[in-house]
Amino acid sequence: MKGYKKFKYFTIVFLQVFMCVILISCETKNLNNEANTSEIITDITINSSNIIIDDEKENDTAIVAELETNTSNLFNNIIDTNDLIIRDLVKSFLDSIENKDITKFRSILCDEFYVARYFSGGYGTRGKTLRGCFSKEDAPKDFKVDVENELPIDFKEMFVDTIGINSDIQIINSDSILPDKLDTVSGYVYKIQPIITSNVSKNIKDKTIIIKCNNGFLLAHIRGISIDNDILIGSTAVFLKIEDKYYLSCLLIML
Repeated sequence: MKGYKKFKYFTIVFLQVFMCVILISCETKNLNNEANTSEIITDITINSSNIIIDDEKENDTAIVAELETNTSNLFNNIIDTNDLIIRDLVKSFLDSIENKDITKFRSILCDEFYVARYFSGGYGTRGKTLRGCFSKEDAPKDFKVDVENELPIDFKEMFVDTIGINSDIQIINSDSILPDKLDTVSGYVYKIQPIITSNVSKNIKDKTIIIKCNNGFLLAHIRGISIDNDILIGSTAVFLKIEDKYYLSCLLIML
């Protein structure tokens, strides 16, 4: 009987020890699993963080590129808009002299409007070099300036080959400064001619161009240029920029 009790007692103790060992083993496994899980989560979190950072860099780069593109497009649009303004004004000018629309013509004039004719040679035998100064209200309604014993200066004839080709006129950029007054015809011509001849080839002939300058622009119909002395033959309309708007300052014909 006593032997049986001892066996029973040791059996119970053995089972308790065995259960403790099993519990300890399970706890150890759980701790290891938790540690591994923590490492995995940490790795994933770090990797996810890296991915997010990379995305932000890519997004920043994309945003900067987009801003640069938009800025460039905006700048180009500003340039294009200015060119459109010039073309619209040139069209208004050409329409007014073609249709003899004095109201439209006077609306684009400077307060002082000049008409000038210059002969590069002939010593007066070909005609008189002359100039006229008009207010807006005095601009000739027939779009001509009469010259005694000579043919009149006809505005339409000056630009007859330019009418109807406005959209095809080449626009050239220049850093030149246009004269704001016409004191003498020869002095004015000596300032205008280099602006044109320095921006075109010497063999240009029967072509109309627009030259944008710092303070306005020129509409020039070039019939030819003397290769020897850069003397220009043709007609020029000089537009000055006044308070962010362009106005016709002078019509000059060079013969």
